[in-house]
Amino acid sequence: DGPPYANGDIHIGHAVNKILKDIVVKSKTISGYDTPFIPGWDCHGLPIELMIEKKHGKSKFQDDKNAFRKACREYASKQVDFAEAAAEKASELQAQMAEVLDSHSLI
Repeated sequence: DGPPYANGDIHIGHAVNKILKDIVVKSKTISGYDTPFIPGWDCHGLPIELMIEKKHGKSKFQDDKNAFRKACREYASKQVDFAEAAAEKASELQAQMAEVLDSHSLI
């Protein structure tokens, strides 16, 4: 599953991707297929590697592949922390919106 994404800032494309995946998985479940939901982080390496090369340059890691991998792991870890914080804020906002809607119920 993904998002959340550990390879860059969240944008509208992530939402579209998540919605499409959600629709497909739920429609298959409704159709009788065994489609377990397995949450996780989308840590596809290439976007992370490109960001590290863009930030530090390709030549910095030419002789030390382990340092390159370490920089990629650190970048992904920071993105995970950022995404978790953003998800928590979104959850708080959703709860506040639900309270407002409940207090203004038309029923």
